[in-house]
Amino acid sequence: MTAHQECGIAPHTVNYQLEGNPDAIQRFDIDYDNDGTIDMTTTDVSSLSLQHTYATPGVYPVTAWLTTATGVQQVSLNIVVK
Repeated sequence: MTAHQECGIAPHTVNYQLEGNPDAIQRFDIDYDNDGTIDMTTTDVSSLSLQHTYATPGVYPVTAWLTTATGVQQVSLNIVVK
């Protein structure tokens, strides 16, 4: 997973993109703000559009979990909002 516009001014909208073969992903979970709550879960990533707006300044650790037949891959990114 990659993030476009990893740094910006509030309110800051970030578009996320999955990498690799989306057909291999059986489940996708994401926590946009590291509060311990899964903000979105899906088992259909074929038309998945990932976008989140950060309203206030701060550093937001983002964690996503991609589940495939071979296991779970965790991806972490930091979004910086000024």
